[in-house]
Amino acid sequence: MNLCRSLGVGLAATTIYLLWGLALIVGLTKGLQMRHDLWFDQPGARFEHDVSNGFHWGGFANDVGLFRVYDAVATDARGAYELDYPPLRLSIVYHWVKWARTQFPGVREWVNSYPLTTPMLTLNTTAEATSSVLVFILITLWRARDRRRLGIESARSANAVRNALRRSLHWTPGAIGALLLWMNPALLWNGHSYPQWDVWLVPFFLSAVLACSLE
Repeated sequence: MNLCRSLGVGLAATTIYLLWGLALIVGLTKGLQMRHDLWFDQPGARFEHDVSNGFHWGGFANDVGLFRVYDAVATDARGAYELDYPPLRLSIVYHWVKWARTQFPGVREWVNSYPLTTPMLTLNTTAEATSSVLVFILITLWRARDRRRLGIESARSANAVRNALRRSLHWTPGAIGALLLWMNPALLWNGHSYPQWDVWLVPFFLSAVLACSLE
């Protein structure tokens, strides 16, 4: 009897976690596919001037040297659209153009091309994925603390299967929060159709919130 019960508990818990794993794989795969398809579905959505501007300043940094850009701009203004790239962002476009000149030797300015823009889009995807993981951790951490504060953890059910289900469902709010960020339409459009780089800030902000939460 005890053996059957143990097997039932193990099967229930395993099934729940397999379903979670499947949901994670499907969500990740669909999210990546959507990010790829959005680029091709909305070619007219590009903020071409701004992306070209980033590529221009990345090329300028490659020509004069990354650590000489600001001095060069200060002594020789280059066009009406002045440099608005702080050092870290400038460093990223510098490495983007450095990569592009190796992969596409004839390209001297940005064109509306997916292969050419892939490094920047990949960086957006990385920031989005990191942010989703941080949202999951934050929600799970906050809920665990709230459960301990309310004394819920000590009130365990005698039913082992119910306990296994409760433990698995404990991850649900965090997973929903992560999925809402990962599949956020505004974030997808801004980072993969337009595209811009606003999402780079999000992991840093969420990391700061996590650090504060952990004191």
